Amino acid sequence: CTLPVNNGREARGKCLVVDFESELFIGTVMLRIKNLRGAFENGNESETNGGTGTAGGSDDVTSATEKKSSTTTKKEDNKGNYFHKRKRTFQAIVRGHFKRPNTPMSECITGQIFNKPAGKLPPRIVVKGAISVITHLAPQLQARLDGECPRFL
Repeated sequence: CTLPVNNGREARGKCLVVDFESELFIGTVMLRIKNLRGAFENGNESETNGGTGTAGGSDDVTSATEKKSSTTTKKEDNKGNYFHKRKRTFQAIVRGHFKRPNTPMSECITGQIFNKPAGKLPPRIVVKGAISVITHLAPQLQARLDGECPRFL
């Protein structure tokens, strides 16, 4: 199963999205990752990586953007690029509605819960220090990397 991810250069109205539904929410999510190789270029599947949408890639893979004519100016190349002049490297947009009326946002959380242990982690003091720094920047974060089900909420 390949997750449809955009690279910021998709044509207007041609973003790939995923529809989803849970017990409490029904909606759509749209994902963008900067410099994604093999993503859909201008609404068409790119020739690289068979359109599988893998991030990064080796130097010998040429993206559809790099295949443009050398007469294309940098301004034209960035036309329609969501990430142009932005420091961010990814975007996730969730749209939808709660199935239960009047659900207060103060009762809502977002994050990730994993079904398997994290695997080999750096020394405990390093993990604890990193979580401490992140928690200082985002005080509401609940992070737990050890145990059977690591989570970031």
